[in-house]
Parts: sequence; C-alpha cells; structure tokens
Amino acid sequence: MITGTGFPDRDAVIDYIRRQLIGPVQGAHERLSERPSGRYLSGMLYPRPDELKTDGPFPAIEEDTAEELDDQPHQLLEADDEDPIILAGQTRPASVGISFVTSGWSPIEVDVSAARYLEEDGEWRREELKLNTGNAIAPAPQSNRLYVQNKSLWDGTASLRVTWRPHGEGALVTVVLVNENIQQERRRVVDSDCFFQVELTCQPTAGHITRYPTLTHPHTDDEAKELELLYRNVSVFAIGHGSAAEWDRQNDLPSWVRTSFLPVHVVPDVAFDLEGVDTILHLNRLAEIDNDPQESLAGLEEFVNLYADWICRTWDSVAGAVAPDLCGAAEDLHGRATTACERMRSGIELLRTNQDAREAFGLANRVMAMQMAHSEPGLAGSSHPFAEAPDPHVDYTTRDPRWRPFQLGFLLLTIKSVVEEDDRDLVDLIWFPTGGGKTEAYLGLAAFTILHRRLTLGDRGAGTTVITRYTLRLLTAQQFQRAATMIAACEILRRERHDELGSRPISIGIWVGSSNSPNKFADARILLAKLQKGEEAEEGFQIEICPWCGTKIIPTERDDADVWGIFANNNSFHVRCVNDRCPFASELPISSVDDDLYQNPPTMLVGTVDKFARAAWNPRTGVFFGALDDQGPSLIIQDEFHLISGPLGTIVGLYEAAFDVLMEHHKLRPKIVAATATIRRADEQTRGVFGRDVALFPPAGIDAADSYFVRTNRESNGRAYVGVMPQGHTPLTGLIHLTAAQLQAPLELALAAAPEDGYSTLVVYHNSLRELGKTITLAKDDVPSRIKVIAAAEDQCRVLNEDNVVELTSNVSSRDIPRTLRRLALRHDDSNGVAFLASTNMISVGVDVSRLGVMTVVGQPKTTAEYIQATSRVGRDAKCPGLVLTLYSPSKPRDRSHYESFVPYHETLYRSVEPSSVTPFSVPARIRALHADLVILVRHALGLPDEDDAARFDPDDALFQELITKFLARVERADSTESGRVSAHLTDLVHTWVRRIDNAEEQGGLRYGLGGGRERPKLMRRYPERGEGWPTLDSMRSVDIEVPVHVTGGQR
Repeated sequence: MITGTGFPDRDAVIDYIRRQLIGPVQGAHERLSERPSGRYLSGMLYPRPDELKTDGPFPAIEEDTAEELDDQPHQLLEADDEDPIILAGQTRPASVGISFVTSGWSPIEVDVSAARYLEEDGEWRREELKLNTGNAIAPAPQSNRLYVQNKSLWDGTASLRVTWRPHGEGALVTVVLVNENIQQERRRVVDSDCFFQVELTCQPTAGHITRYPTLTHPHTDDEAKELELLYRNVSVFAIGHGSAAEWDRQNDLPSWVRTSFLPVHVVPDVAFDLEGVDTILHLNRLAEIDNDPQESLAGLEEFVNLYADWICRTWDSVAGAVAPDLCGAAEDLHGRATTACERMRSGIELLRTNQDAREAFGLANRVMAMQMAHSEPGLAGSSHPFAEAPDPHVDYTTRDPRWRPFQLGFLLLTIKSVVEEDDRDLVDLIWFPTGGGKTEAYLGLAAFTILHRRLTLGDRGAGTTVITRYTLRLLTAQQFQRAATMIAACEILRRERHDELGSRPISIGIWVGSSNSPNKFADARILLAKLQKGEEAEEGFQIEICPWCGTKIIPTERDDADVWGIFANNNSFHVRCVNDRCPFASELPISSVDDDLYQNPPTMLVGTVDKFARAAWNPRTGVFFGALDDQGPSLIIQDEFHLISGPLGTIVGLYEAAFDVLMEHHKLRPKIVAATATIRRADEQTRGVFGRDVALFPPAGIDAADSYFVRTNRESNGRAYVGVMPQGHTPLTGLIHLTAAQLQAPLELALAAAPEDGYSTLVVYHNSLRELGKTITLAKDDVPSRIKVIAAAEDQCRVLNEDNVVELTSNVSSRDIPRTLRRLALRHDDSNGVAFLASTNMISVGVDVSRLGVMTVVGQPKTTAEYIQATSRVGRDAKCPGLVLTLYSPSKPRDRSHYESFVPYHETLYRSVEPSSVTPFSVPARIRALHADLVILVRHALGLPDEDDAARFDPDDALFQELITKFLARVERADSTESGRVSAHLTDLVHTWVRRIDNAEEQGGLRYGLGGGRERPKLMRRYPERGEGWPTLDSMRSVDIEVPVHVTGGQR
C-alpha cells in the first residue's frame, strides 16, 4: 500500500516503482518467467539460517516465567539469538517488525499480507497469503512483566510474535513476522520458501496508539531547548525493524500502524504570502518613495505593525502552556523576534529622516524591478543566439514585480547598519529554505549599498563596494549571472543620473582560479584565440550571455553566426553585447580577468572564498580592501554559509581575521550578511569565522511550522521522499533496478505534460566520485538492459546513450559547466536534452533548473544539510512537484537506521541538521596559515607590498605593533582561549622573519616568494612544494595533502 502524496501523477510514478521493486507487476495472480527473488528488490522475507532455528516457533513466555522489566520508555528487546528482530538485520532478512505504544494493556489486531511463488511448468505462480487475526491476539493480565504471544501461520512456515512491555498505564508493543522456513548452509535460496510483498498492519482493540517514546537526553545547550520547543508538536507513533513504519494520519492519534518497505513522506512546501501586506510589496510603488514619502512610509509602518501584532498573539497563545524547562527558550525566541521588529522600525525611521537613504531605497527598488524583468526567460533568463537576439527594451510601468515579505523585512532590518555604524558588529544571517528568494534579498541590500555610496560620495564612492563570496565554482558562476543583471540595472541608472551617481561605471567582476578563467591579459588573449579556432579549452571566461538581454556573447557550435562579444589583447580585456539594440552594445561593465580586476576594481566583486588566499601572494589584491586610492568594501556577503565549516571554514576564519584588521586599518568596518538554508549553532560558527555575533532572519516563532515570514504550507504538493533498501541484493543491483524503473515510468504512464517532462530527466546524486564512476558505467550498459526486462513492450524502452547521459562533477571543465546547465533546461526529448545526470555535491548549491522533478540519492549523505540542499534541486515547479528516492545500503548501519526511522527523520529534517565546526586558531590551523595573515598585514597595511619589500620588514615599527594589537583583539573576539597562544606564535614567526632577512642579505635580500630566481631566498613557498620558506596556501581548498600513488611493476 502506498501513501498518497496529493499529486496524482507523482502517485502514479511511485506506484509504478513499487510494482517494479516490490510487486506484483502483473497483479494478484501473476505468473513470472524469472525467479521472483531476482525480479523483485524489496519486501521479501528469506528462509531463516539453520543455526538460528529453534524447536518450533518462538515459545510463548508464561506470566510466571516472564522477564521483569524496568518501566523505561525506551527499553527494547535484547539482541540475543532468540530475538526475532535480529533476523531483520540479516543480508537476507528472515523477519520484519514494528514497535508502537498503546494507551492501555490491549489486545492487538494484526493483518498480515504476503505472497509466495510456486514453480509450475517453468513459471512462477503467485499465491496470495492473508491473515486477519479476527479475534485479536491478547496478552495476559497486566503486570510489571514482559509478555509474549506467538501465532503459527501458513502451516508452520511463518510465525507471528507479539510482545507487550509495560509502559506507564499502557504497553510498548512489538509485532514481528518470521519466516520459519530453513535455509540450508551453502545452498541456493529456494524461492518458494520466501515470502514476498510482506506487510503488517496493527491496531489495538481498546484504547489508542500514543506517541512513541524516545530516549530522553538532557538539553546540551540553549539551541537544543529551542529545537525541543519548536518541534514539540511533531509526533512519532511507530518504529520499524527491517522496514520503515507508517501510520494513519486522518486524526491526531492514529488508529493503525503498519510496516512499509517503500516508505513515503511529503515534506511540505513553505508559504510566503501574508494577509494585509500586499500593497506595500510592490517594487514600483516603493521606487517612488522619495516622491510621496508619507504614503510609502505609512505602508511600511503597517507592514511592521502586523509583524508586531503577530508576535504578541503568538506568544500570548502559549502562555502557561509551555513546559517549565522550555520557558527560557520561549523567552529567548520572543526576545529575538521583538529585536528584529524594532530594527525594522529603525530602518523606517532612517528612511523618514535621511534624504540620501530614502532616495537610495527608492532607486534600489527600481533596480530590483529592472533586474526581475530582465531575468525572465525572454531576456537574460535564458540564452539567445545572435540571430534571435531579443529587443531588450521593457516598459516597466506595465509590470508589477513584488517583494516576498521576508525580503522587504530583511531590507528594512539591514539598511541602517549600511548607512550608520549601528549593528556593524552583528552578522545578519538570512536563514530561509532553498529556493525561497535569499539571493534577491541580499541583492536588494547590495543595490541599496552601491547607490547610497554613490549618492553620498559620487566618484569618490567608486571602487569595490560589495564583495560576494561563494564556496563552489558552479554556484559562483550561476550567482554571478544574477548579480550581473542587477549591476547592469545600476549602471543604466548611473548613466541616466550621472550628475548624482558619478561618472565611473558601476561594474561587476568574477574572481576565481586560473583553471576557471584567465588571470592575465595575455592568458585571456590566448584563450580567446583558441576558442575562436574551435579548439578545446579547460577554462572559460565565465561570461556566456549578456546579463541584460540574454544574447550569447560567445557563440556555440549550434549557432549560425560567428559573432563574438569578447576582446582581449596583452594589455586589456573588454566585453560587449553583440545585440545592437542592447544599451550595452558598446561595452558591458563586466570582467573575469584578474589583471583587469586589479586595474579597474569592480563595484561588486564575486569570488570563491579560496581565491582570497591570493592576498598573501599578490600585492595587487589589496585594491579590493581599500589599500590604494579607492575606498574598500561597505558590504560583504557570504552565501551558503553552512559550507564555511570543517577544514575549509577553519582556514577561511583564520584569513578572515587578517582581512578584518586590514580593513579596520583602512578605516573600514563593512556590514556583513550571510545566507543559508541549513545551519546549527550559527552563533559559534559566525564568531569563529567573522569574530562577530549573529542574528538569524527571519527569527523563529514558537513553532517550527510558523515564523510569520515563512510558514509550512500543508495544502501544497511539497516534495515527496521515498525510501528504498534492497534485500538480498547488492546496492549496485538496487541502483540498477531503481533507476531503470524511474526512467521507464514516464514512458509507460499517462502523465500531464509538465510531470512527464520533469520526471524524464533523472538526477542521480552520489556521495563520492568513486561511486559516481560506477553509476556512469551502469547507465550505459546494465540500466538499459534492465529497462528491456521491465518494459511493457519491446518498442517502448527508454533510450540511454553517450549523448544523453552526462555528469556534473569536479571532473567537468569550467567551460562545459554552463553548457551542461543549459542542456538541463531543455526538454528531455530535445535532441540535446538530458535523460540521466550523475552528480556529486556540486549540484547541491547554485543549480536552479525549474523543470527537474526527480532525483535518486545513492546512500544517505554524510550530513543532513547536504541531504536537504541536494534534494531541494528538484521540484521547484509547482506543475511538477519533487520526487526524491533515497537508496539505502542494508550493509551500512547508518543507512539502515535512517531507513527504519524514515518518516520520523523526514518529519524533522531541519532539526536534524548537524552543528558546524570551525577552529581557526587551533594549532594545526595556525601552523598552516597564521604566517599568511602576518604577510597580508605587512604587505597591504604596513606599506610593503613588493617582492623585495620582504627584506624591509621592521618588527619595531609602531604601525606594525598597532596592527598586531588589533589582530590579537580580533582573535580575542573569535576565541578568547587561544589569544595567548596566538600571541606567542606570532612572536616566533616575527623572529623567524627577522632571522631570514639577516641570512639572505649576502644573497641579494629576502623576497616574499615570487621571482628573483632560485638563488634568491624566499619567505614563502607554495604549499605543499618542498624547499625553503613558509609553506603557504595558494588556495584555501589546499588544506589537506593529496598523496599520488603509482603502482610499479606487474605480474610475473
């Protein structure tokens, strides 16, 4: 039986998969030409091993010999040889069970459904097996003792065992079905001894089923208490043994529970709309705030008042109803919501009293309205060949773009901290579900920051104003395109109002590694020549289309016109739109070549975090931090903040300390905002990385389902998760069976157009490249073979080939990634469409292809955050709600645990997110990169940037001593326990530097690390190369040493 998901086409696909993996494919009276144990993947009970056979079914335990139990809610059977539950954990399980709690010591009605297959005339005939216990299985009178009742089934070939354990006034009940047939050692499994399509349904005859108890742990921190409060209304009613468990959801308390070998749970979508706020969300109205301030400000005040009213109602509604140990958590949550409300009010007051801020706010709304218009598929939302270049002119007055309420709330919350020093020591973290609009929220703040700085400073406000950092090159490239459209809108306004906004262009640049885009002008010239000749190249320019009209800047093989919008020589790099009707036909304010970025610092710099390690090596990077004529950043944005954890987060945090002091030295204290959909212990992570406190927005309410700005939408189709665990088959066989069924389903079912297309491109997520390599091989051989086996007709088989099976991993060149993403946006039946996409965690962030509807997750990902991020890539179109099938390995205890607790886990996904850890000033981190911080400060703050300046370092310089004092204060803010050790370590590094200066004097003097030939001593060397000098990272991803292994010799 399959739980309905609320979307018929998705239910049809799930039912098709159930019939293919569990059966029966042909109905109750089917006859198979192949062995059923090979035809089906799950839902089976195999014969039990001979050594575990007892004399007959498990004996009943009489009352006078029953085992006494402590009244502990979590107590379960011990895993001894006579425990039938242990048989559920075998490679070929012989039992399946379910545990639940009843309110009284009640008899249990058990319905058993199964089948066996008997060999007849070379075929396997299905025989249905049923049991309705009718007269319920009853326990002995209640006592403080365990009681077991057995029932023999189907001529002794199976047994049903029901166990009652005292639990309060009721019982914790475990029902187990055991295959009593014997599997002889070293003999092939006899299929007629197996049971298939097994299912147990249980219900008490008296009382009701109550919440299943969990182990009670003391709350380890305040956040644990808050999570307990937020999820207090989420109930678990059963746990599976060898299968998952499901229960009746028609009422608050279920009337039945059952086993499920294909568990289904729908994680609902979220709702953003709010009553009574619609009129103030219109960007065009807010763009006119300077013309009619009173009306707009009144609307904004009403917007915040409604939030304040909700806060009062929400906390009043639970007054006296919260458990005493959670009252403190409730008060903390109330304090955060109230603070957020007051900060929004402060933002409105700023708009009332500050003319420049009000004008910048109106212009930012106008910019974002333009950005939204030009991000639609008819313009920059998709690519257009030169021959089909669109008309980029838009009548914005005919459009009605709107903010989502949380986006407007975030803007009001943060604008004051951009204009004034208030809240600069607070990191505002947008904590919102994937696909909810975080990017537009921080782009709106970026537009406000840029325009306010230009309004108040003119050309003196040029230079790098906003730095936006990402962790993955794929995410960086995708978000760069969206940010470029916003910057293009800002530049259009600047051209219109150059008297107010200055004469220097508002521009954007992407700063990534040399394997992704050229670092030097000469490299750009060579790359352009290669591409124009049609030669292959690993790197690209990361600029594929015009961010304003979508016309292709770099033609592809499929385009007729060979028109290029990129120009490069040994001294310059320029980009223009090839569409003559585009306002950027002469030049686009966009660049991706390092030399050009240093020479013309972009207004908005988009880069990967690891690239910032170059600050120790390249003196020109200081231009981004205010080291030269232009002012440094006013706003720093860190997207996907949950990825700044572990080794990468630790190194980022260490470098961040130097950047913080460097900007402070240049009289800068930029506002920092971050964004993520998944995070735990954000305060510790933010303090470790940025040395600042954090405020999450939107702040949580009193229940996880409602924080005002985002609410669980139970009426939506949501994203359906389905669990699959092979039985008696290897995980690879399971993957073949599952993907074949997923690929074939849309071909054999009558689906509507959107789900038929969305469910026809299968995304297969892997935890490692090694696993992915196997899948690519299977997709080209074993999966097509399996499709032929399950297809209803030979001429109706889904075709997989070299062209429509693709991968999205670190193995794919930077130049090919945008092409792969464009192919994913095509319909599956397009000549260049994709049928099968194998991916690693590269797909987890930044991939926004709305047509994708189905994903297979191969093995439980290492973290819940990764699981949420990856699976959120499918189901973004309401016409094709997401379907995620997670394939668990029966040999991995963690996978089995997630499978058996499938529904409880997915009920509280965000609660299960693991805490992030960063330790930037730990000993290993300091050894790896503390010297780089020292070099950054000396080069970019002390005024010793050039290579030969390494020999001029003077530790007694008063400015240097001041920098060290500021650096140690920054360490104190991040981790006070390490400040003393960091100070001692810095002293050692300074002594080493001075000693190397003295030793290098006779050899021409000390250099930082580049040029000068091998004979010149160097302060640094590239990590992990050998030689003299401090081993220094060239990228923050170079944290761990890779050891190449070469196999020599051969068989003799």
